[in-house]
Amino acid sequence: MRLDLKTFKTILCDKTGQTMVEYMIMTVMIVFALSVMAVFLFTFREFGSRVLDLVAADFP
Repeated sequence: MRLDLKTFKTILCDKTGQTMVEYMIMTVMIVFALSVMAVFLFTFREFGSRVLDLVAADFP
């Protein structure tokens, strides 16, 4: 089987496109995971401050 320049370019472009898609999918997944972690951090920080306020309340 003989590969000419056109076939080689097609094979190269397909692999490059697949790699770019995989990088974009990984980037979206990382951004989504960081967003979820940021929401959890904000939520639990807010809840934690409420708990500390209740514990630290002075009762006569």
